[in-house]
Amino acid sequence: MLIHAADPSALPNGQEEHLALEAPSKAERDRLVGGFRRMAAQRGAAFGDGDELDAVFRVFDVNGDGSISPFELGQALSDMGHPMHSEAELRQIIAQVKLDRAIDPSTDPEPDAMSLDDFKYMMRDRDERQELMDAFRKFDLDGDGFVSAFELGQALGQMGEGNISEEDAMRMIAQVDSNGDGLLSYEEFVEMMV
Repeated sequence: MLIHAADPSALPNGQEEHLALEAPSKAERDRLVGGFRRMAAQRGAAFGDGDELDAVFRVFDVNGDGSISPFELGQALSDMGHPMHSEAELRQIIAQVKLDRAIDPSTDPEPDAMSLDDFKYMMRDRDERQELMDAFRKFDLDGDGFVSAFELGQALGQMGEGNISEEDAMRMIAQVDSNGDGLLSYEEFVEMMV
């Protein structure tokens, strides 16, 4: 996806310049979200009371207007030690979250700022992926990056699902084994779990 940003005042004769920027990768978003959490904790955000995401959001909403502007996002990233981002890059990060949420920019009251709902979506998205990765690691008993029928049966047995035969585990794997190797990759595991 490309996002175009224009700043006519920065160019001679009022000509418009379009900057084409690639959307941030999932890995980059994960690093940003992790940094948000650490920084919010350092700033005294209260966690564990059910309002954790609200508290983190309030830390970054410096002016208290109910949204995180590109400037506030840039400040938060800078405080976390990330290199300075241009305003276009900051707007791109916000736009990507809105795109992921399928928000129509023409009906969004604040298309250039991250609302509390946008922020919660971004944070939960990361949390869910982390939970799935943690679960995958529990099933991947030998740590080779794949779950065999034996490992699936063992892990399910340890979780109180009863004794699962290797044949039953192989049938479970076959339902989502897209490459037919008899093993669950992380992606196939996610498909099985959701």
